[in-house]
Amino acid sequence: MSAADRLKMGANARRWVEENLDWSVIGRNMRESYERSLPILMTAAVDTRGMAGADFTSEEREGMYLDAIRFYLGTVPEHGRKRLVFVENSGWDLGRMGEKLGESLRDRVEFLSLDPSDFDIARGKGYNEFRLISQAVRRSESIRSAGAFLKVTGRYPIYNIRRFLREAERSIYGRDCGFYGDVKDHCLYDFLHLPITGHIGSSILFACTVRSWIDGIEPRIERLDDAGGYWSEHLIYDYLMECRRSGRPVSCRFSRELHCGGLKGSIGTGIAFSKRNDSFKEKLNRLVGNFVRISMPWFWF
Repeated sequence: MSAADRLKMGANARRWVEENLDWSVIGRNMRESYERSLPILMTAAVDTRGMAGADFTSEEREGMYLDAIRFYLGTVPEHGRKRLVFVENSGWDLGRMGEKLGESLRDRVEFLSLDPSDFDIARGKGYNEFRLISQAVRRSESIRSAGAFLKVTGRYPIYNIRRFLREAERSIYGRDCGFYGDVKDHCLYDFLHLPITGHIGSSILFACTVRSWIDGIEPRIERLDDAGGYWSEHLIYDYLMECRRSGRPVSCRFSRELHCGGLKGSIGTGIAFSKRNDSFKEKLNRLVGNFVRISMPWFWF
């Protein structure tokens, strides 16, 4: 190589180091990486205040929420900022909950207490939970800085949460999806004349950008009415199907079934119903569901 070529190569190498290995560049990349980590939004109503269909005493529910918080904090990597947002709308003493967690865990959680008078328990769980999310989207520093969130139903620890965090972050940040959710969309139950809908979305876990929530979900919240038969699961299904038809990028199917712990708050009568989320029936349901998801990903069963 000529002297000029060697000088040019050296200059290029120096420029590459300055652009990629300078501490200011490394710090900026680390900060951007942290900001692109989805915070987990735990929705909670410790005191159900007589809401129809609710189960367990307030003290029992508080214990379930605390167990779920401890599980997530022990499972999700700490990124130097709060990854867990706990939002409560029944007026429960969140300071006391924080004391029960202890200082080291409490400081990793962003607690938000909402005014109970802003909610209408007669409209049921779905309506109030989605209104709670709307307030959290506007008030949570963690959610605003990330521009999105992964919502989980507070009392249920999701044992495979890390899988869904990775998938959600790839969808939201990597593919610019506005919503990462899971729907069933089949006519098998209709064919078998079963009184079950095969067209429904999951409200236990989903991820959404702040913009998609404000522009796409919020205008639909007033439709929610548990007693009237239009639930949050219907809203999510309708929203995702509309996005698909219009070409807006969304993710409609999880690669695996949720593996939830804890106890359901409702009392069911169906043959597949089990109060325990980790019972033999639920394990069998997950086994069948995962088989379908892996072997027949086109069949949204």
